[in-house]
Amino acid sequence: MKKILSFTIVYLAFSLYAWSQWTSDVMNNTTFCNNPGQKFSTVVTPGLNGQVFIAWIEANPTITVKMQLINADGTLCWDPQGLTISSSLENEYHAPLDIISDENGNAFIVWYDLKDGMNELYASKISSNGEFLWGTEGVTIYQTDIDTSSLTNTSISLSQIGNLFIGTEMISFTDGKNKIMLQKIGSDGAISWVTPVMINDASFSCGKPKLISSGADGSMVSFTKSSGGLFGSVVTIWVQKFDESGNALFGEGKVIYNLGFMTLWQNYDALSGGEDDMLIAWHSFVGSSSRPDSYLQHISSEGVISWQENGLLLSTESNIFNDFPRIAGKNQDGETVVFWNHRIDLLPCGTEIYGQKFSSTGERLWTDFGKKFISNAATSFTGFTIDNAFISDNLSFLIYDSLNVDNVSMNLNQIIAVGIDSYGNFLWEEPSSALSLSNTSKSYIVRVCL
Repeated sequence: MKKILSFTIVYLAFSLYAWSQWTSDVMNNTTFCNNPGQKFSTVVTPGLNGQVFIAWIEANPTITVKMQLINADGTLCWDPQGLTISSSLENEYHAPLDIISDENGNAFIVWYDLKDGMNELYASKISSNGEFLWGTEGVTIYQTDIDTSSLTNTSISLSQIGNLFIGTEMISFTDGKNKIMLQKIGSDGAISWVTPVMINDASFSCGKPKLISSGADGSMVSFTKSSGGLFGSVVTIWVQKFDESGNALFGEGKVIYNLGFMTLWQNYDALSGGEDDMLIAWHSFVGSSSRPDSYLQHISSEGVISWQENGLLLSTESNIFNDFPRIAGKNQDGETVVFWNHRIDLLPCGTEIYGQKFSSTGERLWTDFGKKFISNAATSFTGFTIDNAFISDNLSFLIYDSLNVDNVSMNLNQIIAVGIDSYGNFLWEEPSSALSLSNTSKSYIVRVCL
């Protein structure tokens, strides 16, 4: 357990108790909020010197957005009840959507609020002392009438000079063509663009934006274009880059994937490759195949797609469900590690977790099938879900939860960590280390903070 906590791994399982320091008891984990009422939609981001910002929605009984800062030793910096970011007296709907921090120890949080017949998107900047640097009400980013559209899938990035880029999907209730709204907020809280930038297409719905910082004051945005029904939809993945003025730098955009079918509800993974570039992973049903394969692609900050068209296969093994890939990141040698679910049929029973490492030129380094890290018998009533993966130096770490399918109605699951060296060998004598084994329902395992 000490090996895990030395990397400041934070997860929340809101079955609440009242601790304010780390505990090594995997049956009774550290709790950072014991207010009555339901907590959900948790997001976290690292602060300075091992600190962690946490934000969540709390229904107690009105719905509020709360936030807490935790020291590296697990002690709370603010009021044990949490800092209230936004409150409601009329049971209006709030949702923290994303959070990020800067080099000065400030946190930026974005949430949306449904009130007075409008969907409204807000942002706030909070110092490590709990000071509201953009005012107690935050900054209003965007408003739209609830009868015409809704807001979802918001992502943010922070530029090198401290400006905040926000992207959110607008679900259209009129023409059925969703689009993505982009806005930039200066470090002082001033809205940068008089008119938001829109990513749209007359023939497709645009959605699921994911932003990373690129350049001194720009952002790369990956997103999907889709048409068709919920199942069997034609979904493609694109990337565009915007400068400080909101100008698109990649022309009509760069196509990452345009082969095969994806379901509208499935997501994809994207994160920074460490040099203003972007790594993207997804799974798709190619052609008439009923079993998905997983893919990986890299695009530079100049818009150069590094590997073969439509991405690299994580595994060439056939007649297997290889899906829901999760990128750990790029190590010091420029190698990329990614994990995914591996199973023989659609049901979660028998799910195993595989991993693959790619060289900077796209060569598969852990055999063409990848390496198995978590085993499971095909008849087992256990399903695995990859919650997080990350790289520290040249070591890879995987966080997953194990759910007993027999108890799916009770959602009793365990949280497990695995450490892997650069050769794909386990770091510890026991292949995995338990983070939580309590017989409780756990959810919102959100992020690892280094």
